[in-house]
Amino acid sequence: MARTQNPEEPIRVIVRVRPPQSGRDDLDVDSLAIRGDTVQLIRKQRTFSAQFDAALDGEADQRSLFSHIRPACEAALDGINATVLAYGQTGSGKTHTIFGGLLPDEQEGEERTGIAGRALHQIFEHAACAATCGTRVMVSASMLEVYNETLRDLLLPSVDGGHERPALALRESESRETYVQGLTEVPLHDAAAAVALIRRALRMRAIRATDANARSSRSHAVLQFIVEQRGGSARGGLRSRFCLVDLAGSERAMAAELLARDHQRERCQINTSLTALAKCVHALSVSTRGESHIPFRDSVLTRLLQPALSGNSRTVLLAMLSPTADAVENNLSTLRFADRAKRV
Repeated sequence: MARTQNPEEPIRVIVRVRPPQSGRDDLDVDSLAIRGDTVQLIRKQRTFSAQFDAALDGEADQRSLFSHIRPACEAALDGINATVLAYGQTGSGKTHTIFGGLLPDEQEGEERTGIAGRALHQIFEHAACAATCGTRVMVSASMLEVYNETLRDLLLPSVDGGHERPALALRESESRETYVQGLTEVPLHDAAAAVALIRRALRMRAIRATDANARSSRSHAVLQFIVEQRGGSARGGLRSRFCLVDLAGSERAMAAELLARDHQRERCQINTSLTALAKCVHALSVSTRGESHIPFRDSVLTRLLQPALSGNSRTVLLAMLSPTADAVENNLSTLRFADRAKRV
């Protein structure tokens, strides 16, 4: 059983500017500035400024970013559920930040390794250390995507070799905890097996080329590491989850006739679910002023994320910004969302 999260502990909010892509980005050097943990964005001669738990510019590497995530992973190893959410526009670097080094056709290298790979190293390092004290640590994983408001198991073998998977259902336990019925959990015996599993799952994820990204994720992906500990210092046993959420990015509006029908539907569903998430965060941020209803049931995504947003998880929000000159409006939207989230 996971230990109870302190409901008074707020969501930690970290802003990261995607490292520029040499020769490909028209960089924005005038409107976006980071000073310490404060982010400033200038739009139409007006300045938005907010302070966050951490703010990382485009020079910060994957290792630096993980130093801010490590405490959440440590919490999971201490028996507290933990969640990391990556939020931002299409092309802001969310998937690289979470799954760097594990993506299809991507070169391996320590400098590319994202949160998932680094968390795996930390988890199995903990397991080896705990074993010397008589504690048995068992690790398993699940991975799903929310595509067009449908839950799909990315670890379930496909019947026809394609991307289609049967839809899964969200259920509520007797203790009123939300869970995904029938979701596959695969035991992990070492980091190498885990890496192979995640790579295979990522190949099944829905992607599409957009004007902002040649391989844009068109679904929200949720990777969970389930950690069970028995004996030794774990005494009666611990079971906790470390959850990584790579949210699909918003996409600038295009003329409907320029988009295929299925692409239009994808864009609509992504924006609808992100709007539902924003409404929940807003309602939570003002709940101390009498707002009691939190609209978690407005979308599959928000129902799935309810434990992470309502105090049952040690939660970190990564607000991802693009360094490009045409991203000012989207960056402002992301910063406003992040500013509300830090009040939850």
